Amino acid sequence: MWYSLKVGDNVFRIKRIQAVKPKFADVDENGNSISKVCKQKGIYVWVDKENNEVMNRYKLINGKVMSSLTRTKETSNFKEVESSEAFDLLPEQVFYVDRNEALLNRLQEKNKALLFGYTTSGFEGGFYRAYIVAEKGELMMYCGNEYKSKAIAEAKAEQSTKVKSKATIKGVERAKADDLIKL
Repeated sequence: MWYSLKVGDNVFRIKRIQAVKPKFADVDENGNSISKVCKQKGIYVWVDKENNEVMNRYKLINGKVMSSLTRTKETSNFKEVESSEAFDLLPEQVFYVDRNEALLNRLQEKNKALLFGYTTSGFEGGFYRAYIVAEKGELMMYCGNEYKSKAIAEAKAEQSTKVKSKATIKGVERAKADDLIKL
């Protein structure tokens, strides 16, 4: 959805770009599809197609039944890429990386970033493309799955000329960002 925005004398339209997390099917240990149902108020269970309760839930990832994710603690599967690739990422998570002068200097000198897979714990945790990059004399880790350039291209492709007008309630002033943020 596109929104109108005026900053001083500048008028433009904006569209939120946000990362879309990949989805994987919930399955039992045999790879059969399962679904979550409400057993009673506030109690949910996983059931198969015949409505039999399933004790363990797995995900179907690349055609394989897999258990929940564990947080990445170590990997030897990485590569050096141009730092511009890291800055094109639409980050879902950002981490400060503790000082490692040798790595910081190497990445700054070569204008490179380290790219690797990174996961957080559980099924609802994330799995990301992670970049460690030098920025303003510090090492930062950006995690995400979408790139700004791709999201912008998609936004331009679906750009609509219609902007919905906002109705106002008579006698009541709408809150504005200027009321909340002091510059």
